[in-house]
Amino acid sequence: MSKTQTVIDDYISRLREHITDLAISEMPDSPSSYALKHPLGEILVQYIGSEFAEPELSGGNYPNAPLLDRPQRRRINIQLTLVIRSLRGATSTTARLDDIRNSLKKFRPTDCLTQVYFVAESFISETQGIWQYGIKTAVELWEI
Repeated sequence: MSKTQTVIDDYISRLREHITDLAISEMPDSPSSYALKHPLGEILVQYIGSEFAEPELSGGNYPNAPLLDRPQRRRINIQLTLVIRSLRGATSTTARLDDIRNSLKKFRPTDCLTQVYFVAESFISETQGIWQYGIKTAVELWEI
């Protein structure tokens, strides 16, 4: 299994441990045809890209230099999309965003160097009373 898929699976498992009354799954293959079926809401987990640091080691910058593994620090960005029916009250978007953040605090997915950290949070859309908010998170690991 890929490192990225392992991180996604770890996020889903962690969220399911801490948030039991919402559906939690990977972003569907066809988001444009997605429809919320759960009576309260759902959290969708999606890989949205990576950034890489300059390599730590070099095999040398000369003709016929040996080719070596060049470890790079990789930041994996994971988007959590909260899809929910209630803007206010006990199951409101703000309460659920707090639940998501709290469930991911002090959590380090398999083989990651860092715990999950939060990068951004924002409103995405509202359609016929279905609200979507996103939390962008990241973890770092070695790409070798």
